[in-house]
Amino acid sequence: MEIKICRVCGKEKLESQMRPGKRYCYSCSGIRERARLKLEMLEAFGWKCECCGETNPLFLTLDHRIPGQSYHTTGLNTQQLYRVARREGWPKDKYQLLCMNCNYAKGYFGACPHTQPDVLSTEKVIEQLRTNNFVLERDYSVVTEKQKEALKLGPKSQQVNPIKSLEDHYSKQGLDVQEIIRRLKEKK
Repeated sequence: MEIKICRVCGKEKLESQMRPGKRYCYSCSGIRERARLKLEMLEAFGWKCECCGETNPLFLTLDHRIPGQSYHTTGLNTQQLYRVARREGWPKDKYQLLCMNCNYAKGYFGACPHTQPDVLSTEKVIEQLRTNNFVLERDYSVVTEKQKEALKLGPKSQQVNPIKSLEDHYSKQGLDVQEIIRRLKEKK
């Protein structure tokens, strides 16, 4: 198979790794496509965080305005969410542009300190953390069953026992975990 040089990353690639009729590889093509998509999103939403005014594009991201909607509940990654929003025509009643800090605060604490400084003031947050009384306002009922299973949020009986998992893994290979542990102790 013929080897070609990608004009973007400069690396040698197999012909099958190059875009047909292009001088760049699939990987660079994906990076370029994601960059164009983010630029479109920034153009559509004004290049500025709606909450704090942050303008650095590296910190800006798309946020669902609708409570309970997030990539956690929709199962979409960031790029998929951008594509859905683009297909919908970048609706400003459904999405907004936020910086990562404001987006995180909104998602995990229910609000951003910029919009509710009395509730999430630095002093109050520190005091709540010190007293182990920190209450997240996030509604965890929106976590899907699949996510609960993945995160092992179900009953304790369903949680994974790491020793049992190792024993199961090694027993399938015909090995005895207790024997392996005994040998390791002997080496010390």
